[in-house]
Amino acid sequence: MNVLSFDNGISGAWCALDMDGKILHRSNLPIFTKFGKTEINVLGLTEQLSPILDRDLAIVIEEPLKHAPSAASHASMGRSFGRITAWVELVGHDWIPVDPRHWQKRILGKCPQGTTKIKALEIAREIWPDEDWLATKRSTVPSSGIIDAALLGLDFIRQQNKKTK
Repeated sequence: MNVLSFDNGISGAWCALDMDGKILHRSNLPIFTKFGKTEINVLGLTEQLSPILDRDLAIVIEEPLKHAPSAASHASMGRSFGRITAWVELVGHDWIPVDPRHWQKRILGKCPQGTTKIKALEIAREIWPDEDWLATKRSTVPSSGIIDAALLGLDFIRQQNKKTK
């Protein structure tokens, strides 16, 4: 079995890991603009993920935040979550929702508000020192979406390993 984890949102990402936590594939979520709004490109997801869809997958998706900085961002996260979950069901898989506060607390521990992205990058670099975390070859800044998707998947693996011990 492999794990496919989704960091929800327009700047989100997905990451495929094996049960040892090795990153197999990763990418920012494909997006497009329609009616003036940026949305997850569901057809783009199919293109990106079709090579791994025939595998035995546990799919975990970060739930939208209960509270967001604005009504617009809250609505955007809800739409993104809906598009991702609908896509997963259309390609014939089940999915598991994960509250972002839970995986972040287990992986990042306590960190001051506003520092979770910095802490996530530090931890990701410790766990996967050979990863550059860039979304593309032209990127210069690590993708927080890819980092979060990888750590979310790793948290799921760790929780599964606890259940089997």
